[in-house]
Amino acid sequence: MTKRNRAARAFLIGDTMMKTCLNCNETKLTDEFHQRPGAVDGLRGECKVCHNARRNAWTTAHYDEHTERVKDWQSRNIDKKRAITAEWAKVHPEQQLELQRTWNRAHPEKTRAWNAKRRAAKTRAAVPWADQRLIQFKYDLAARMTEATGYQWDVDHIIPLRHKLVCGLHVENNLQVITHTANIKKGNRVQL
Repeated sequence: MTKRNRAARAFLIGDTMMKTCLNCNETKLTDEFHQRPGAVDGLRGECKVCHNARRNAWTTAHYDEHTERVKDWQSRNIDKKRAITAEWAKVHPEQQLELQRTWNRAHPEKTRAWNAKRRAAKTRAAVPWADQRLIQFKYDLAARMTEATGYQWDVDHIIPLRHKLVCGLHVENNLQVITHTANIKKGNRVQL
């Protein structure tokens, strides 16, 4: 019997679909196999565990080639890569925050430059008629809420100071106090 014929065998035990992995020879639920549209049963011949182990071994052994392939794909699919990253960040906000902090520590010069650019935009967005007492109140409120709850609270610009479509002002009615996680999720987007 050839490997191709053996790979096509998914079978029913009671009312449960099962399949035997070609690598480990264990019989497992079909949910434990990746899909493969061209296969007779629509599943890969090896289970997810074996497939992932083989893929990880290859990636480790061919690190430079793998890195080059990933960079090439990302450069050809910039919008798709951004969408994937944004979706992951929505689902994993705490991990995204930790990754951002790690990146900031590793790139202090870029972080300082970004902060300086943001301060400059904030200065340009400040108007003389803004009520500085109410603005300061919102910053004080965020600090008190952080202290009281143990969670980081931020003052967020509802309409961002820098955006490709619209730029908000640093005024009291454009500020909201929200959790740091919610602020990271919102990012530089306009949400009305």
